[in-house]
Amino acid sequence: MNAYNNTNKPFQAGLKKGIFLVLVLCLHAGLFAQTLLDSISFGGVMRDFLVHLPPGFSNSQHLPLVFNLHGTPSDAGQEEFYSRMSITADTNNFIVVYPDGLGNQWNVGFNSPYASGVDDVGFISKIIDTMAQLYNIDLTRVYSCGMSDGGFMSHRLACELENRIVAIAAVSGLPTDSTAFHCTHTRNIPVMQIHGTADPLVPYAGFQSGDTGFYSVEQTIDFWLNKDQCSFVSDTTFLPDINTYDSSTVQKIHYGSCGSSTEVLFYKIIGGGHSWPDAPLDYIYGPTNRDIDASQEIWNFFKQFSNVAAGITEPAQT
Repeated sequence: MNAYNNTNKPFQAGLKKGIFLVLVLCLHAGLFAQTLLDSISFGGVMRDFLVHLPPGFSNSQHLPLVFNLHGTPSDAGQEEFYSRMSITADTNNFIVVYPDGLGNQWNVGFNSPYASGVDDVGFISKIIDTMAQLYNIDLTRVYSCGMSDGGFMSHRLACELENRIVAIAAVSGLPTDSTAFHCTHTRNIPVMQIHGTADPLVPYAGFQSGDTGFYSVEQTIDFWLNKDQCSFVSDTTFLPDINTYDSSTVQKIHYGSCGSSTEVLFYKIIGGGHSWPDAPLDYIYGPTNRDIDASQEIWNFFKQFSNVAAGITEPAQT
């Protein structure tokens, strides 16, 4: 998968993390929200993550937590700026964590053997423990979303950390073949997928190269429908074409008859490219849809779900 990870770069940005952080901090200063840089030791390496706290935050609030994972070769600060999820958090009163992947990427499941390489699942789990200690988060309401590589990683977390991650959303990211094959999913988990039909980097039709590849969007939806014991009958809504200049439209495809009151939700961006809907910047990888705000739609999906068993502590991570 070198063509995906190295040659075709899902998120190009010329600005450095520090510039993005200054922009975001200035944006939120008047609201008394704050984005803080933190780090933990994991696997013998100091690893960074950003924590965005909404206005008036207090540990007594016991707030939900959303992980927002960047794409390759982006980083945490760029993902905060690009997704604008901190703005959504400020108006909806939840915490966002933007972790940094080593080398600006995530171990999403392309390695062979599958369990080799950087333990990013363990890293995310340790951040959850850290956030519980420092910010008294609600462990029954921890979610993960991400762009591109971050979406791939969110699918892996749904399979391997489902006792801590309540629901996931992936934007232009799909499960690798290996992630699906090795999925140890033991409970029904709500899944939301946002994907453009004209995505040139993570093709709607998936990718196969020998024994390595990733699912198509249709395979991804079917995979989670089976895992979540859902009916394959969907409710499709054609959303209003609010912005007629973005070269794309949106279908909202909902599967609600699933086990354990879970759901699978798919936003099909017809004509959309490799992008986060309503992001502040347009890139060369196809149209950015302006009919929906991905960050708000993701939170609207997440806030429906909690899991009383989701606070189970993982084995000690180092």
